[in-house]
Amino acid sequence: MKSNLGNSDLKSCIRAGTQLKQLCPMFLPGRDGLKHGNEYFFHTSGLPMYVVIAYDSDYAPSTLRDKLSAIPPAQVHPGRQQHGVQPQPPIDVVCVLGKYVAWNLRDVPGPMEIKDEHGIPCRGWIVAETEAPLAWALTWLQLMTPRIERGAPIFRWYLGQRAWMPAGDGEPDG
Repeated sequence: MKSNLGNSDLKSCIRAGTQLKQLCPMFLPGRDGLKHGNEYFFHTSGLPMYVVIAYDSDYAPSTLRDKLSAIPPAQVHPGRQQHGVQPQPPIDVVCVLGKYVAWNLRDVPGPMEIKDEHGIPCRGWIVAETEAPLAWALTWLQLMTPRIERGAPIFRWYLGQRAWMPAGDGEPDG
């Protein structure tokens, strides 16, 4: 949450989003199942989404889209590479209240598709000017969050994965 999204705030969000994308995936293939898995969810490697909400912005919608498009993907934490995690954009959606919302629709089909005036699905960063950007951002978040069927309790991940689990198979020691 930012009061005004300016250059230093955007850099701060990129750093925070990069750290978030270096966490464990929300699901691990072979252990967990996706209830509505599709190419989009595998493309995102099951990493958590980073959402920026701001009351105002120094950026015009097209300028923000260009800046977001130029951000390099967050590199994968070395310990996560064995799970097939791919580098991901550090920011997934930006909502400027009462003005606009920007989504990263990636380059693969997903649960939410927006088409241009010719009926062609949009890819990458798109911006929509609207009086209700928060509603659009929350709708996007709900649609893009994978429904995961757990093969093991998730709680242990929050208790300290390194202390509980070996590096390879995702199962607890002992």
